[in-house]
Parts: sequence; structure tokens; C-alpha cells
Amino acid sequence: MVLVLIGASIPLTGFAQTNREEMLKEWQTLSQDGREEAIIRELDRCPCWIGFNEDETEIRSGILRICENLEVFDTPTLKAAISRFWQTECDYKSNDYQINRAKIYLLNRVLFEVPQRVPTESLPFDEGIALGGYYRVVTPGWVDIGWPFGVDRYGALVFIGWANAFSAGSHSGYSGLKDFDYLQKNFKRRAPHVGLSRD
Repeated sequence: MVLVLIGASIPLTGFAQTNREEMLKEWQTLSQDGREEAIIRELDRCPCWIGFNEDETEIRSGILRICENLEVFDTPTLKAAISRFWQTECDYKSNDYQINRAKIYLLNRVLFEVPQRVPTESLPFDEGIALGGYYRVVTPGWVDIGWPFGVDRYGALVFIGWANAFSAGSHSGYSGLKDFDYLQKNFKRRAPHVGLSRD
């Protein structure tokens, strides 16, 4: 069975990743360029999180799993791959630039321990430019920059929000690389969930 998803057409079994550990260990044997290519391939095959409802838990869990797999890579490699992906797939000339920008936004929030509540004035640049409308205003003057994720009582990431469609302005001002740099400077990397070292 194949589901046609936003930005991807993948089998339901594609999320199972029965050889996940083997795949992650193989990644660690790759050259620098090979690692960047592996990250880009994962971004390509990952469905966009926008367009699914709250009850579509299997798909949303699969999207999160793909992003969590990438935690094994070191920060410079991730940034290099995201930069390459951004230049080719997130430019306005790309037919899927909205979809691909949303993927980077989500991945950034998996890679770093992003808080759910920060004062708007603490952002070093206009939040519309930084987050492009994906963020959620908690109360006036406070922004949830971790949305659509929350953390459960065990410290694991979980989806707490969803969006059925792109809202006006939700992509046009977003800079995935500025976002990445801001999160890297202010928050630590999230520990890999795969039992492997990124060193």
C-alpha cells in the first residue's frame, strides 16, 4: 500500500525501518560528502508535517523518527547538508519550496532542545523572518518556538500541534539557516535517541 503524502509518495512500511541500527552505523562509515548526501536523501523522502490531522499518529510518528535518525550527525555536517538542501530545494524556483522549508523548520526543532516559551523581545531578529509564521504566540510578548513539538513526562519529543494547510506568510519569510544558527547559539543539541555517538 502506498500513501500519497505532501511532498512524498512512500509505503506505509517505509516508516518501520527494521534495519535502522544498521543504517545509522553505515552512515558513520561514509565520507563527509556522503554524510551530507545521506541527510539530503532523508529530507527528500520525509513527508511534510503540514497537512496531517491530530489523529494521523502513525504518519506523524514516522516523520519524527526520520528527523530523530539525523541526530546522529555532527552539527557542522548537518548545517552543510541543510545549506545544500536549502539552496536547491527551498529556493522560490523550486515547485516544492513551501514543503521543503517546513521540513527544515521541523528538523531544527528535533536537533536542538528548543524551549516552548521565550519572550518575543529575546529573539535577535524579527520572529517573522526567523520563524516565518510557523511559531505560535503563547501570550502577548511570548512565543512558542518549539511548536509543533512538546515533551512528554519521559523527556521524549511528541507532536502537540498540527496544521492542515500552509497559512499566509508561513513560509515566505522563513530562513532555515538563520533559524539553525540561532538555535545552535542559544540551545544545546538534543541527545541522539539511537544509542550511537555523533562524535
